[in-house]
Amino acid sequence: MIETSLEKIWDKYGNKYRFLILASMESRDLIESIAEGKIDVVENPYRLGLLKALRGETESGGE
Repeated sequence: MIETSLEKIWDKYGNKYRFLILASMESRDLIESIAEGKIDVVENPYRLGLLKALRGETESGGE
């Protein structure tokens, strides 16, 4: 389970919906890559998508 404060999200992203969109897009990309056999992930792709968005590691990064 990801435990982070909303303040950390607001510091990186001024818009919570933008954060959710980026996290969702990243999770979807991970799921597609796993289904196609491009990557092998043992961790939950939704959790990874949220973490990557929080760290600014998505294609669009932070705002």
